[in-house]
Amino acid sequence: MQAQESLIYIDDLTGLYNRRYLYFQLPKELRLASAENYNLWVFMLDIDNFKIINDSYGHLYGDEILKDVARILQENIKADDKKIRYAGDEFTVILSKVEAKDVDNIAQRLLNRIETYRFKEKYSDKEIHLTVSIGIAGFPQDASEATELINLA
Repeated sequence: MQAQESLIYIDDLTGLYNRRYLYFQLPKELRLASAENYNLWVFMLDIDNFKIINDSYGHLYGDEILKDVARILQENIKADDKKIRYAGDEFTVILSKVEAKDVDNIAQRLLNRIETYRFKEKYSDKEIHLTVSIGIAGFPQDASEATELINLA
């Protein structure tokens, strides 16, 4: 991918891939997983009560929280797995070559990391704790098509 082309796939706030990339890349990932016979997982993460945070503390603080969540994903998911800002306060992770027995542990580690993180506002002493909800769907056991996998997750 050329540098200019890659910019259309990057979320400018978080630096993660964006939704456009998900719909471009996931079918490719599924074909590869099928050809090489390995599991592929999609996590959909949603920050709980994010609207209340934006309404109470402002959208700039909300943006800082989104950047922090993106950083937590980068630090806790393998480098070659895909981290995506799906929309608003929703994130997607594509995990490949992970055994079914390990998926819940990865999800729980993410939940714990986010729940114990102290989200601080840059210009004040405000700090909050977040929770997230995670939906999980896997290929081939749950779905074989990209949109179906996303919808299930």
